[in-house]
Amino acid sequence: MIDRWKAWHQVGERIERASDERHRSMLECVREHIIAETEADFDRLMRTLCAEPSFNFWVAGNGSGAGPKGLDAVHVHYRNLIREKRYVFEIDIERIVVDDDTVVTEGWFHQIFPGTTLLERGADIDDPSAAYQVTMRLLLLW
Repeated sequence: MIDRWKAWHQVGERIERASDERHRSMLECVREHIIAETEADFDRLMRTLCAEPSFNFWVAGNGSGAGPKGLDAVHVHYRNLIREKRYVFEIDIERIVVDDDTVVTEGWFHQIFPGTTLLERGADIDDPSAAYQVTMRLLLLW
């Protein structure tokens, strides 16, 4: 069972322990981002990004550092996430580290992919009307 709200509760618990105001503010932005993404709220999600975001994905078979670079590319990334209905996910965060410049979250990521989305991407699937779960270890540098 996917708990879409697990990560934002976990970040909220970390916010409660943060004594530094900058760290607290950064953690609140991370939590807001996670909430906006799970609610598929594009405008709210965009408000959590810096002026020139750069995403780097290191996934087997995906190259080194692939991912959208710049605001326009990140807009496309999130519009596709919403259009493809890939916003049903759970992040079970095991570790949160924060300093003056970065928040790091690490844990297990479970995401539901509609069969139609996988079919559009060329995956060999049994049933386009089914939903498929992808599970991976996820380390994010925010």
